[in-house]
Amino acid sequence: MLQICKRNAHLLSQQKLKECISAASPSTTSDANTTQYQSLTVPRTIPTQVPTHLHRLRLGYKCKGQILNPTSEKSCSYCDVITILPLLHYILDCHVTVSIRQGHHDLPHHTAFEASVTASHLISKAPITTLVKVVTAYHPPR
Repeated sequence: MLQICKRNAHLLSQQKLKECISAASPSTTSDANTTQYQSLTVPRTIPTQVPTHLHRLRLGYKCKGQILNPTSEKSCSYCDVITILPLLHYILDCHVTVSIRQGHHDLPHHTAFEASVTASHLISKAPITTLVKVVTAYHPPR
């Protein structure tokens, strides 16, 4: 189904293309809603793994340990805090990402849902140059 959508993309309106892709791949719909259909523009001069790290932040992918064992605790590589939500900790609380949170104080993140919404907001508002600097120096958890 997804291949049919791609082959006929030039024939479909933007809305019909979104509907076709949504029907073929639910994760694509989730990713598109998270990014609000805004593409990520990064300089071509940055290392190839940086865009991957940026996409992980934007989409909020779970870390491997979270997928295998959702209640397992993991120690942050940068500040040794123990957490069951390593990516959210990295974005919302870790000292290495303070520049991402600059100007955004006391944002709610008491529940996992609030944390996800707040993290998504911070990543969407942070300048791309700041995000590139942070993920280049301090890789997000995997």
